Amino acid sequence: MPAWSRRTRRCSAWSSTSPTFERFYFDHAVTGRSLKAIGVASTPAGSYVLTQDDTIASVCAAHREACQDSRRVAAALGLNDVVSGRGPRTVWALYLQVLRDLAHHSGHADILREQLLAARSAPRATREASQ
Repeated sequence: MPAWSRRTRRCSAWSSTSPTFERFYFDHAVTGRSLKAIGVASTPAGSYVLTQDDTIASVCAAHREACQDSRRVAAALGLNDVVSGRGPRTVWALYLQVLRDLAHHSGHADILREQLLAARSAPRATREASQ
């Protein structure tokens, strides 16, 4: 496996949206702070925007920082505690929603990966004919 692939896998299945995901659930949903206050795009499409300064390393670093913040926020909470950001729910229900969304979107990433691998391995004539 190429080195860039190993680094990408360690980072996240979500690339640029991963820090947004963490902040959405563990800052916005737990604390109730606005999306603007936590630096998260107000629409899903906005969370996919990268700048020229974004790199795999910078996105991974932002993800690690967001995860550390999430762990710090969640450490003080018990599973049956109720959080009120985005409507009241127990912490265990929040964790369940996070796991569901992660599994759902990881499935999307798997589909995209398979399509990319298939396109890369398809004979050149087949690729040109399909365009």
